[in-house]
Amino acid sequence: MHAQPFVIRPAQEDDLPALLALETAYFAHPWTAENLLTEIRKPAGCFLVALRQASPVGYVSAVLVPPEAFVNNLAVAEPCRGRGVATALMRRLENACAARGVTAVKLEVRCGNTAARSLYRSLGYVSDGVRPGFYRDPPDDAALMTHVLTD
Repeated sequence: MHAQPFVIRPAQEDDLPALLALETAYFAHPWTAENLLTEIRKPAGCFLVALRQASPVGYVSAVLVPPEAFVNNLAVAEPCRGRGVATALMRRLENACAARGVTAVKLEVRCGNTAARSLYRSLGYVSDGVRPGFYRDPPDDAALMTHVLTD
């Protein structure tokens, strides 16, 4: 079976309802509509959305403080997982970061989220350490990871 085609573009305010639905479906402490809007509008940010048939099916958000960027959130709708959406979002984010003077992208991920950690490792992220007790609902440590961008 072939993956559904999707496109990636900067998030827009019109995406807010779908982004909010992804947040509430996949995060124990989802961002509010106001939080999402702030991130979309943030000059030092990069907020990308993946669309399938004009509907958002995933997104990634980061704050850029060159020479570093920090990934805030990455979410992909369950039916679209395993189809390259997260990989494409992260690669597009890294390209946008590099174009703005970023040389390293950092993130934190639940230690128990083995699928996400595997994805990040496959993209070249390496472990930097652990932030004990960082997450709640359910409690978990945060694995710190970094990818040094190359030319």
